[in-house]
Amino acid sequence: MALANSKRTLREVMRVLFSHCVGILLILVVVVGGVIIATYMGPWRYRSKIMLLAKPVSVRISSLESPTTMRDRLSLFIATQRELITSQYVLASALMKMDGIKPPEGKQWYTDKQISDFIASNVKRLSEVSKHVRVRTPGGVGATFTKTFKVYVDWPEERSLAAELEVDSRELAAKRAQEFAKCLLEAYQYRRREVQTAETKGRELYVLDRKSAIAKAHLEAAEKELEKYVAEHIGSDIVLVQNILNGIGETGFQSIRTALQSEITKNKARCAELSSLIAEIDKQLSKPPTEQVVIPEQLLKANPALGKIASSIVSLRLKLNALQAKFTAKYKEVEETTKELNANLKNLHDELHRQRAMLAQALAALQGRRKVLEEALNSGQKKLEELAAKVVRYNQLSKAVDNAQKILDQCRRDYINAQSAEVAASTIQVLVLDPPSRPDVSRPYRPIVWLNILLGIIAGIVLAFVYAFLSDYFDHTLKGADDVDKYVGLPVMMSIPRFGRRIIVANGSARPGGPAVASLSKPAEEVFKGLWASIFSTPDAPKSLLVCSSNRQEGATTVACGLAIAESMGESRNAGQMSNNQTEQLKPAGKVVLIDFNVRHPSVSDMLMLSNGRGITDVLVGQVGLDEALQRVGPGALDVLCAGSQCDRVVEIFQPEQIKAVMEELSRRYEHIILESAPVNLYPDAQILAKMSEQILLVALYKRTPREALLQSKKNLALAGGKVVGVVLNARTYPIPRFVYRRV
Repeated sequence: MALANSKRTLREVMRVLFSHCVGILLILVVVVGGVIIATYMGPWRYRSKIMLLAKPVSVRISSLESPTTMRDRLSLFIATQRELITSQYVLASALMKMDGIKPPEGKQWYTDKQISDFIASNVKRLSEVSKHVRVRTPGGVGATFTKTFKVYVDWPEERSLAAELEVDSRELAAKRAQEFAKCLLEAYQYRRREVQTAETKGRELYVLDRKSAIAKAHLEAAEKELEKYVAEHIGSDIVLVQNILNGIGETGFQSIRTALQSEITKNKARCAELSSLIAEIDKQLSKPPTEQVVIPEQLLKANPALGKIASSIVSLRLKLNALQAKFTAKYKEVEETTKELNANLKNLHDELHRQRAMLAQALAALQGRRKVLEEALNSGQKKLEELAAKVVRYNQLSKAVDNAQKILDQCRRDYINAQSAEVAASTIQVLVLDPPSRPDVSRPYRPIVWLNILLGIIAGIVLAFVYAFLSDYFDHTLKGADDVDKYVGLPVMMSIPRFGRRIIVANGSARPGGPAVASLSKPAEEVFKGLWASIFSTPDAPKSLLVCSSNRQEGATTVACGLAIAESMGESRNAGQMSNNQTEQLKPAGKVVLIDFNVRHPSVSDMLMLSNGRGITDVLVGQVGLDEALQRVGPGALDVLCAGSQCDRVVEIFQPEQIKAVMEELSRRYEHIILESAPVNLYPDAQILAKMSEQILLVALYKRTPREALLQSKKNLALAGGKVVGVVLNARTYPIPRFVYRRV
């Protein structure tokens, strides 16, 4: 079952492709032809190349940054540079540089207003240039910490400009390609420095501030752990523990005593030094702001940031003095310099106050420690021996506190240095490996012909297939028996192929009053005999059959005539070798009668070459009798009732009672009655005849009759009380070639 379904699906796909083979070939030819023409007829371009290298400033990676993280940073950085190079700002700056536009007086580069005005007035030119600037990143295994990327600039030939300048167009294009590449590189480097200057300072300050917060948290945690250990295990013996740690050269209590005395002496000297330093700071702080502050050497060594601030103040004072000599105090630069000087003075005083507070705190701690040391000289050696086991742990915790304090102090100094710096160093640098190259005039850059043709073929095939399947999907006409069964719910009684010649061959009467002759072509005879057998050779074969279609010119007349002739041709063969005279003398009653109820557009008479002077309409109005209206089509047993001469009085003629009386009379005379009526969806004639026919056969034209129209015909006939037994699919074609169809 699965194999059958797969074959059915494959055949459906092949049907769609072969049905639209002309459109598919046309689309393929147009697409491939367009690609070939565009490839060969397009303007020649000359390419200038720039190779750049992005690498970290230092290959040293912190503990928090893995090689993968650095590689991701580089990839993100290069992607950002690609956007920067192809931005309108950089392209506009490069074009302005190339056109010889100069920046304002005293400016290193163009202002934002200049660039904005240029972009607004050269939108189309920028759009064209942006199409010919490409940034590519080769990457590779060795791109973990260094990565190259290339910038390609394609410049087309400008033959009109070359003619004006009276130079070779190729030489001019190569020269302008290199020139624009140089301007582009310069504009990119300037823009990158500008963006980096605006972003780096804030980013570095944020990082340093975070590091300081982390270092402070570590210091607080170490101090708490040390205090907890001292309170729980050492207590008042802290001085002895410290003396044991500081004792050298002697043993026992004597060594500790000597160490304590030495520590007290050092303590006194340190206290004196701190007192002198505090006094010097107080002296400097008492000076008025206009006088120069002298920072002690010890403070400069402990905190280099003070020296930077002081040197900055000196330079600002010199600058202010020079400005005041030329300008008034209300001059803008004088005011800005004064504000900056005051800010630095405030920073210097704040830092001195902080240093004094720290020194005073240290002095108080030293003085308190000295008192403790002096008291510890009177304690005994026994207590010192008891504390020996606690000395190691205390020493570890003390070193942890000292290290955390050093890290915090270093972070604070780095933060101050970053504040005073103008631009922090970038973590990633861009170096020019290969400057803009000059294109070779003899080798213009052109697309790869075979690759473009291949891509054109692929695109053409894709477009053609999309066209074929979309056309088939939106085509609501009947394309096979499956469509009739799926959308209409009726069986297909027969698929009549599209014959290359006439289906019905008819000749008029050879003699006046003699019967006309009509026959089917050999292929058509087999088809219509099969259709006759499928309808009239069944146990519930109908007496009367109505043949109709949804719209005009769908083959209802051909099907009705073909059915009638197929049966009559069988009767003619049964007559044996009778001569024409014997046939005329016997004149057996016809077995089948064909009635043309399509009185609006009668065509049975034309198809069978009969006279339409008398017919069913004349019988219905009573002008002629039934025997006079019937016409024999020989040599078989077929009688025909043509439409007649009263076709303009359809509404008056089509009275159900009169039609019923005629049908009853014909039923007594003939074995089978075949009726052909006007289209169901156009006129109500078929609905009137539906009640008087035992079965109805709908005719649909392959790939012309919409399935909605056939469904509507079925509904209309069902509402009129008719019984639709099936559908004949007329003029069916088979787009799949036989040798392909046999293999799918």
